[in-house]
Amino acid sequence: MAENRYPQDEFDRLAAQRTVRGTHRRKESTLKWWIALAVILVLAPVAGWAIVQFSSSGGSPSKPTAAHPSSQQTSQVKTSKSEDPSKKPSQSPTASQSPSTTPSSPTPQASLNRPVLVLNGAGIRGVAAEKQKALAAKGFTSVSVSDYNLRSPRVSTVFFPKESDRQTAVEVAKSLGISEQSVQLSPAATGGDRIVAVLKNDIRR
Repeated sequence: MAENRYPQDEFDRLAAQRTVRGTHRRKESTLKWWIALAVILVLAPVAGWAIVQFSSSGGSPSKPTAAHPSSQQTSQVKTSKSEDPSKKPSQSPTASQSPSTTPSSPTPQASLNRPVLVLNGAGIRGVAAEKQKALAAKGFTSVSVSDYNLRSPRVSTVFFPKESDRQTAVEVAKSLGISEQSVQLSPAATGGDRIVAVLKNDIRR
């Protein structure tokens, strides 16, 4: 059978230049294009950020600066350390530390106008009169004398009728040279409201 040939036109020339891939041929992989695209998408923002940082820092890498506390915070810290009244001992003495100055009760004074009776039981003539003068010299205003014949007491003793007369009786004993231990409270021995001094052989003239 004879082949039909037609004169070659421009469509034939275009068809000769075009390469046609059959469906049975293996298609070329596009993975490398996707990888290249992902790299570009990642590197582009990083490169832009680096350019911005470089331009904002004036071309030199920025150095981190240490944060310094403000002057107000520093003064507050110093104040809290130096002014802690709870840790400072109190310098002012409390009321319990102050010495007590309670006045002592005054010593009762001898009553020089109290009546005093001097009894001569020493057997020495004129000794009662001498002691009467000694009491008058101390300021006693009511002093009388008499004799005494009883054995008791054995030593010179001053008797007084009530506790309020104790100091007066002690003063009488000192004026007569009688020991304070020989001053006794004895209303019966006084025979009334007076101080009685009994002189015995131990009395000193």
